[in-house]
Amino acid sequence: MHLLSPSNASVQAMNDNDDDDDTIADHLLLHNPTSYLPPLFSSWNDKLRPIKETIDKLLNLKVINEGISVPTIVVVGNRDSGKSSLIESLIGISLPCAQETCTRVPLIIKLQNHPYPVTEFLLKYKKKSVRIINEMLISEAINNATMEVVGEGKKIGNVPLTLLMKKRDIPDLTIIDLPGIHRDNSEQTMGITMEFEMPEDNIILNVASATSDLSNWKRSMDYKEERTLGVVAKCDQVRYGDVFDAVGINKYNIDRYRYIYVRNRINDETHNKARIEESTLFERLHRVNGLPESEKSMLGIPALANKLVQMQLAFILKCLPDILKKINEGLNALNLELNQLPNNLMSVPEAMATFMHVIGSLKETLQKMLIQGDYNEYEDDKQMHFNARLVEMLDRFSKKLHLSDKFSESFLVEEVKVVEESNGIFSSNFPPHSCLLRKKVNNIYTLPLLVVKEVCGYLETVCVRVLIDHYVSYPKLLSSMRKATHNVMEKMKLEFSHGDGEDHRLYM
Repeated sequence: MHLLSPSNASVQAMNDNDDDDDTIADHLLLHNPTSYLPPLFSSWNDKLRPIKETIDKLLNLKVINEGISVPTIVVVGNRDSGKSSLIESLIGISLPCAQETCTRVPLIIKLQNHPYPVTEFLLKYKKKSVRIINEMLISEAINNATMEVVGEGKKIGNVPLTLLMKKRDIPDLTIIDLPGIHRDNSEQTMGITMEFEMPEDNIILNVASATSDLSNWKRSMDYKEERTLGVVAKCDQVRYGDVFDAVGINKYNIDRYRYIYVRNRINDETHNKARIEESTLFERLHRVNGLPESEKSMLGIPALANKLVQMQLAFILKCLPDILKKINEGLNALNLELNQLPNNLMSVPEAMATFMHVIGSLKETLQKMLIQGDYNEYEDDKQMHFNARLVEMLDRFSKKLHLSDKFSESFLVEEVKVVEESNGIFSSNFPPHSCLLRKKVNNIYTLPLLVVKEVCGYLETVCVRVLIDHYVSYPKLLSSMRKATHNVMEKMKLEFSHGDGEDHRLYM
């Protein structure tokens, strides 16, 4: 992580440049406290922020699983058309846009809202990160990174720089400033431009200078022009009466109402002073051309910001029907769950009647599953197919019984020994057969106990599952019934293993 900080000279230069505009800034603060809010942020707060906050609330409530993405703004145009200066005016930060500089690599500006009062700037490129601690040093950092990526001169490259800006109360959106198209690099630049214009959820801001020949105005990849907005920049560099003529309204048959006309910030002007100068310019334009008041919607940076937000809003509105559908699906599911909840029991007889009804339903389900082998309620859950699983347990028990005595290894050896040991004993209570049988039974004594324990445990699992499904609307009753089921199963295992407390091993 590199750190770019200002020198004393640069700080002094910043202060000197701002001195001339103190009076204007003071006037703006006194008469319009919100004037320091960049136009794009102001329009966003008015039109999109309420929708975005509502969507975020739905996400937090888990009504919907994913939010909405705001369309990226891709700024394209010829070299020296004023693209970077236009972005400056929209979002209120300084970018390299002096006469001798130009955008030579894609600059991706990511705006992110964060809750902290301190604004953060981070420039990323080629797996490097440069933290910028002063907003006035953004241009210097971008120029240095550009030099490192593509070298000196006017060479163009397709290695993007990403400027991350985190600030309180700003919209989460992305603006991409692309290298300007020029005859020296038109093929390379067109390739870069097409790459960023191609995504259909990107808004294309097509910029041209009022001083240029707009008959060669480059068309974007948006052939239907549904997501393209044309901008005529540098309108102050032509005569007041020729602003519309400069865009070729008569000569090139271009509809002036499809474009926004702006004045770019010049040299060391502050953003506020540039907006005042732009407002003055278009007021004169109104007087000279006799334009109706309705045409103010196509003049100035604020009008451009408003139009961009309207286009973003149109994209977002297309997503709302799907969101509304998900909300309705969620409401229907909740209503269904609500309808399945039991009525409020107002008396002991009502509670007893409900209890007996649930017990009857539970008994019927268990009878179907355990006795009749009917698994309709749990057709897809093999673990609940009791009879099939019981047969598997008995098969395993049978295999263990056969493996408990290896007949092939000592065939009749043990029997012969028992007969030999019984020679000379003539008591009817101690025949060889009884002795041998007792020994065999005692060898497998633990196996039936284990299978009984396994069957009872599985039976308890099945019963508890059925209990949960029948008593889900009665959580307090469910807890008691689960405990009762466990006690019954424990008693059953105890009876199988010990009966009346006696050892069931064979004594004969």
